[in-house]
Order: sequence, then C-alpha cells, then structure tokens
Amino acid sequence: METIVYLIRHGETDWNHIQKIQGHTDTDLNELGYKQAEKLANRLALEGFTHVYSSDLKRAFETAKRVGERQQIPVPVTKVRGLRERCYGDWEGRHLADVQKDMLEVEPHQSICGIESYHAMQERADRVLGEIIEQHPGQKLQW
Repeated sequence: METIVYLIRHGETDWNHIQKIQGHTDTDLNELGYKQAEKLANRLALEGFTHVYSSDLKRAFETAKRVGERQQIPVPVTKVRGLRERCYGDWEGRHLADVQKDMLEVEPHQSICGIESYHAMQERADRVLGEIIEQHPGQKLQW
C-alpha cells in the first residue's frame, strides 16, 4: 500500500525577505507569506489529505493550517517539533551574506556555535518522517 507525502515549505517571512537566518527562531509569516499560504491551500484543496503535519514553528503551522482547512473534509494540523528546519544556533538572526563564507567551512558532521550538524538534522528528519509514514500506510499526507 503506497503512502503519498507532500513536503511543503512555509510562506515568506520578513527574515526570508531580508535574508536573515531563521532556523529555530519562531518568526511569523509576512503579508506575502500569508498570501502564498492561501494560494497553496487553494491549489491543494482537492488533494484529499488524510493528515497534515507541521513543525511547531508559527510560519510552518500557519501555512499548513490553511492547507488543512481547505480540504473537502477539513484536516487539523498536528505539530511535531522534530519537523523543524535546521537549528543554526548563534547564527540565527544574522544575515546570510555575513555567514556564507563560514558556512562553507563547516563540515556536514560538525556542530559549531550551537549549529545542528547537517548529519544530525538529516537523521532527525529521517527518523520523524519514517515514524509518521509508518502510522499512515496507504494515506496521503502533507507536511
């Protein structure tokens, strides 16, 4: 039995717009981000999701909530902390241009400045996604 998963990125935030690193910082969608979320929800309204999952961060939850509400049978959103994007520790709130050179020097297995290593983030995401998929064989999921 096939399980179908839609992976969706949140709408724009002010930090996205000015290229600040967000990571686990809980930023809100901006006006454009809410419009993007509405457009996405309208586009996916007939997909028939049985479950909608989201990171517990506001920008992801607000995007997912709109998708769940627009389903023919509305679907509540389940918040899962493990679905958060990568933690960037001390770099959160800094402009991308200010840390790009430093980013190139960080090895995928390294965790410096409180930054979650790429490998740790990947393992976390694989584990959480695998657990969710196991719970919903043959269903259509969005997160």
